[in-house]
Amino acid sequence: MKIVCVGDSLTAGYGVSKKANWVSFLKENLNYEVINKGVNGDTSFGVLTRSFQDIIALKPNICIVLIGTNDLLMNRSVENTLDNIKTLVKEMVENDILPVVAFPPKILPSLAKEKWCETIDYQKVNDNLLKLRNLLLAFCSKNSYKSIDLYEAFSSISEGNSYNYYLDGVHFNTRGHEIMYNLIVKAITECI
Repeated sequence: MKIVCVGDSLTAGYGVSKKANWVSFLKENLNYEVINKGVNGDTSFGVLTRSFQDIIALKPNICIVLIGTNDLLMNRSVENTLDNIKTLVKEMVENDILPVVAFPPKILPSLAKEKWCETIDYQKVNDNLLKLRNLLLAFCSKNSYKSIDLYEAFSSISEGNSYNYYLDGVHFNTRGHEIMYNLIVKAITECI
């Protein structure tokens, strides 16, 4: 069994050690080959342009895709981001790869303004992340694709508890990656 994980810094593990992100936890705890193809700063278009090299050519059984946050931070449209993810999933299915679509988690605006970038309208980004989540949920439900709702999972975290899980309001610390791992490993187990 081979699993490829594609996405942006949330997959690459920005801000934590190589052994302390959700993909590394999968490698440690599953008896499968797990390949991290996360790229810091990547977008849905970026993943799409490297999909043959990073997904199709590797011939995984399962591909977990977690992408979209940077698209929306860069003020790209939700619809364009959704279309790119749909195309990516279609390519996977056409190549007998089981897609698992993770919905990007929300951002904590006050922490992100303090630690990441103060000029971004994080409320607008969160509104668009929620819109993307809802559209991806409908897409996955309609097509019976496995999904992981990280947006919902991290929505209950209050600003006061944010340091327990977030590094900077956008990225996660080891505890945040542990939550992601638990949700993702549960979804993978249901696929196998």
